[in-house]
Amino acid sequence: MRKIKDLIAKMLIGCLVLLCVNLNVNARFFVNGSGEGYPGDGEKSYIPIENYVIDGAGYFLKGYGDIQKFLNLFELQDKDGIDYYDWQTVVNSAWSNLNNAAQIYNLLIKKAESTSYNEEFISRLIYFKYSDFFKENDLNSIIFNKCEDYLKKGDITGMYKHTLAEFTVIIDMLSNVKEDLSFNKLPELSILWKLNETCAELSLFGQYASRVFFEIIEK
Repeated sequence: MRKIKDLIAKMLIGCLVLLCVNLNVNARFFVNGSGEGYPGDGEKSYIPIENYVIDGAGYFLKGYGDIQKFLNLFELQDKDGIDYYDWQTVVNSAWSNLNNAAQIYNLLIKKAESTSYNEEFISRLIYFKYSDFFKENDLNSIIFNKCEDYLKKGDITGMYKHTLAEFTVIIDMLSNVKEDLSFNKLPELSILWKLNETCAELSLFGQYASRVFFEIIEK
């Protein structure tokens, strides 16, 4: 009986380890890996920062998905008609998710500002071969250059602040869309174009940052 219990315990531990590994491997789409720049006192500082990053990414990607769903409904209105209640539900969800992302980033920035940098990691960021990485991966030059401006200075906190500012811009546009829909009014197409462009650019910005961080971490 004791052997069976020990075997079950080992299996449970193994499953937990695999789960943790999978979470770390899959979380690579929006500024992930940046917590490596803030080990400070070790794991006590590193874990909360990266958790904030992961949670913020999750809410942003959920909200971005809601926005894409709404744009799809808007695109098909001539074929499927307009259901203002349904549209409001989707936009409200997007607004809520982006607000959650912004709140988490406020906490993230406060934590980052009170935590010392990992100077070794920051040095690797500063001396990273951005030009070679850009060419090898055929990236969008405008967005990558914006990302590089923060990373080549080792300014991860500044990158967080930029991301929060973009969240705020998206939230403001969603607020305008929400207001129009509450009066059964179609939002201006120009706002929706800008909303889509801002989300797409921010998504790429976050992903490019993740790619640089993981390139450094894996080497």
